[in-house]
Amino acid sequence: MEIKTIVDFIAEIKKEVFSNHVFDDLTPDGKMATVHSVFIHIAKESRIEDMKREKMYPVRDGATAYTFAKDEPATEKQKTYMSDLGISFKENVTKREAKDLIEAKRNAK
Repeated sequence: MEIKTIVDFIAEIKKEVFSNHVFDDLTPDGKMATVHSVFIHIAKESRIEDMKREKMYPVRDGATAYTFAKDEPATEKQKTYMSDLGISFKENVTKREAKDLIEAKRNAK
């Protein structure tokens, strides 16, 4: 069966749980609890994927490519801290590069 909507998906999972002999020892309420658990797990996996996507966002120039937030320009706070540590850096240093430069300087001590 091809699943086209969430309603189809719910019906398919419910049908599978209620017809599968693995669940024969469960009461109807227990079977529904199993269906509920399946959906909780699916929702958790979906949230994890959403969180991964939230760490990415479109490039500011409107391009369709995606970039990690760490590839954004370094903050003024990072630049000030690097200057205070005596770190030389290029004008367009990224957050990731700044983090790496700061860590290298701190680990060198």
